[in-house]
Amino acid sequence: MPKRFHITWTSVAILALLFTLLGIYYARLNLWDQAIINFVGKATLQQGNSFYFIFVFLNWWGTKGGMFFTSAAGVVVLTILYRRVHEGLSLAGGMFSGWGFLELSKIFFRRGRPEGVYLFPASGYSFPSGHAFITLLFTALFISLSLPMLNRFGHSQRLGWLKVTFLILYVVLGALTLATGWSRIYFGMHYPTDVLGGWLAGAFWATLWRLTTSSAN
Repeated sequence: MPKRFHITWTSVAILALLFTLLGIYYARLNLWDQAIINFVGKATLQQGNSFYFIFVFLNWWGTKGGMFFTSAAGVVVLTILYRRVHEGLSLAGGMFSGWGFLELSKIFFRRGRPEGVYLFPASGYSFPSGHAFITLLFTALFISLSLPMLNRFGHSQRLGWLKVTFLILYVVLGALTLATGWSRIYFGMHYPTDVLGGWLAGAFWATLWRLTTSSAN
């Protein structure tokens, strides 16, 4: 088997191990959680707040509705880019199977949310953060699925603008993923370890999904 194949499976195992250990021992990181929470502070959501609509968007993107919308948009973009449905279906499959993995993880670890009044409706368990998981999973899957086609455009002056557009999109998605994770702490709806767990779980599922679906082709 190719060396890259073994490295990828090793990455999957390491991500799974780190996620599991964090889920089991998060209580021992309470001082770390509190230090970051105190540093970040807590948001107050008011209509006159200049960041009001940004806060609303960051909260929406990681919800079920946000996931459905962004997944559908990603499917359309990939289908148009490749002129076939395989990559679009792979994105959709990774997102919706990932949602199932997320819900099972929450039930398994059963961590309660931080106490307090939340800025947005929130229910269910806290670990891992669903917003952190969903946004990183989408970003990772979309980049890994679209990048191979963009590499083919690298020497085409006619399609050079398309590659630049996608590279800018990648930066925006990465920034939004980080901002969404930060916002869960700032909104008082998650512990920092919840967000870190969401990112680890998202990276794990994205890597595992791409590895298994690529091997099946």
